[in-house]
Amino acid sequence: MEKTKLTGRIVTPDDSEYEQARVNKNLSVPKFPRIIVFCQDTRDILNALKIGLPPIMEKTLSGFVK
Repeated sequence: MEKTKLTGRIVTPDDSEYEQARVNKNLSVPKFPRIIVFCQDTRDILNALKIGLPPIMEKTLSGFVK
């Protein structure tokens, strides 16, 4: 199986910039994602989605990616 690669920056709750990165436009609905990806290009978006999907959905996504 091929590893999925990202060129964008990845931020997790352990990173010092996590608090700033996780703030969304609607401050009344706080969100605490396990991972935040700052995508650099379309391939990053597709790979980030592929990483984030549960295994049962991988086939569905790969149908759209190819």
